[in-house]
Amino acid sequence: MKHEADKPLLKVINVLGINILWFFFSLPVITIGPATCAAFYLIIKICNNKEVSTFKMFVKGFKENFKQGMIMTLITAVSGVILWGVWYLIRENEWYNIFALGVALVIFMTVINSNVFFYAFIGRYENTFINIFKNVIVRQLQFFKFAVIIFLIVAVEGGILLYLFYLNIIGGVLGLLIWPGFIVYSVCLVTKEIFRQIEENQ
Repeated sequence: MKHEADKPLLKVINVLGINILWFFFSLPVITIGPATCAAFYLIIKICNNKEVSTFKMFVKGFKENFKQGMIMTLITAVSGVILWGVWYLIRENEWYNIFALGVALVIFMTVINSNVFFYAFIGRYENTFINIFKNVIVRQLQFFKFAVIIFLIVAVEGGILLYLFYLNIIGGVLGLLIWPGFIVYSVCLVTKEIFRQIEENQ
């Protein structure tokens, strides 16, 4: 008999609920880091077919990871500025040669994946920020194939969300109420295998 936590519809409902909580807990903007840590904390459990009490466990994940999450707010903000700066330089200076685009791609992948790995490791393990930082660097190289897949997921699914904002602000806001949770869910399906291999070798 299929376990309750294995049911696809239940997973979809839980991810939607987590996304709505993420949206409202992120509204002060400075709390986007702790809210994203909490989202990863729960969605990692969902990917491992564990039952979750969405609101209660989201608040728990938010509180437990608040300090590291606030650091992540700063890191994510700086990352956004870096990515915007690279995009602006390429667009304004028409650096459309292969070398420049290659460098830009490496920067985008490194910055995006570093953020994703940070949030995933904070959501999965209790550890110091320094140790998480070391893991983020080492594991991206160790699991490079998975890192490429994660980058493609975020690029494609994040691009869909940005396109909704491009169409109109209402569509963008509605997208924020639904879509980020499924981006995290897609990413966590990949990091699940990373964590499995790490834990098997320990």
